[in-house]
Amino acid sequence: MSTAEAEAPAKKPSLKERLTGLMEEYGNIAIVTWLAIFALTLTGFIVAIKMGYEPEGGAGQTGVVVIAYAATQLTKPVRIIATLILTPTIAKLRRK
Repeated sequence: MSTAEAEAPAKKPSLKERLTGLMEEYGNIAIVTWLAIFALTLTGFIVAIKMGYEPEGGAGQTGVVVIAYAATQLTKPVRIIATLILTPTIAKLRRK
């Protein structure tokens, strides 16, 4: 093995591995942070959709929620990054 191979930097963990490690380290705080960000995002999309669309009847309401959920799922990578950034800060504030 050459010197360059021996000194190669360690591979950066994937986003999924980092999130799993965060859940193991912070437990409930990480889960609550993840769920709070999810709920705020979903609520924001529901409000935004309803501002431009007047649903009629139960099917219309269901459609708004389904579209908002789909849009929320598209933001998952951003929500994971936000969880990774916010959880340690929230844990420090809670432990004070």
